[in-house]
Amino acid sequence: MNDSWSRIMGYKIDESIGKPFYGFIHPDDVEKSAKLFKPMMTGAKQHCSYEVRYTKKSGAFCWVKVFAMLVKDVSGEIIGTQGTLQDVSVDVENRQIRKAAEAQILLAIEKERELNRLKSNFVSLASHEFRTPLAIMRSSIELSEIHLAKNRIEDSHLSKHIQTIVNEIDRLTELIEKVLTIGQIDSKVFTCNKEKIDLVLLIQETLNSLELVQKDKRTIRFVVTGMQRIVIADPFLLAHAITNLVSNALKYSIGKPRPHVELIFSQKCYRIIITDFGIGIPLKSQKQVAQAFYRADNVKAIKGTGLGIFIAKKFILLHGGSLTFSSVPDEGTIFTIKMDSC
Repeated sequence: MNDSWSRIMGYKIDESIGKPFYGFIHPDDVEKSAKLFKPMMTGAKQHCSYEVRYTKKSGAFCWVKVFAMLVKDVSGEIIGTQGTLQDVSVDVENRQIRKAAEAQILLAIEKERELNRLKSNFVSLASHEFRTPLAIMRSSIELSEIHLAKNRIEDSHLSKHIQTIVNEIDRLTELIEKVLTIGQIDSKVFTCNKEKIDLVLLIQETLNSLELVQKDKRTIRFVVTGMQRIVIADPFLLAHAITNLVSNALKYSIGKPRPHVELIFSQKCYRIIITDFGIGIPLKSQKQVAQAFYRADNVKAIKGTGLGIFIAKKFILLHGGSLTFSSVPDEGTIFTIKMDSC
């Protein structure tokens, strides 16, 4: 025995020699130590290594890593053992702390998954329950309009109220659809199912659909530069993202020049640049503009949900792409979709 034994355990060497070493082991670990030591003592193993608790002279315990090996005489008979005892209390404590932390993390992850599942189920249920009465309300309004027309009843005041109801139903329906989309994104329902697509055709069809419902009859300037080619993308997700961004460009630039959409093909990527000449985004709002339900102060008078950019960015990220923007208040905004591979 050496001085390290006295330093760690508190026992002097002369008061330790001659005593059974099991007497220094923590009572709860004696059986474990004997079980792990036995295969070597019976000759089944040439050495053993394990960790148990040893009791110090003070009554405290420390974790010790035991390494022991057989000592044999020239004839091969076992005459004893020799080995080392290493204080590993710090290592064991760190492992225990790490294990407890990992258990807490796993518990937190499981709770988060459960909350996401409950949220997803609630969003789906709530959206479904809202859709049905809204559909009934819209049908009732349409039947009322048919009745008025059939009986040749003209009432501008009544017609104005009917149109207001229709507009609000459409707005609420749009909000429900977008909230449901967020729930689906959070619950990982959306996957990026990439396929070969004609990107020029996809964008053109998307812009045509938006122009058909544009009340001020504005069109969208579409320009393609670079060598056109087929790309790999999810047509639904990409069209949805473009729709959200171009819809905003139209909505926030009423009375201004028409928005521009430019598709640029380069050797290793393509970019879709959406430019409007509208009210722009205030500097203090530019860091929050991609957050769910966030709306800048200068758009409060314009109807919207604050979800368009958020959903567009999520769908672009699912592709492995990026969405960036620059904006000057009262001059306009430029959004850029960049896909690093084609």
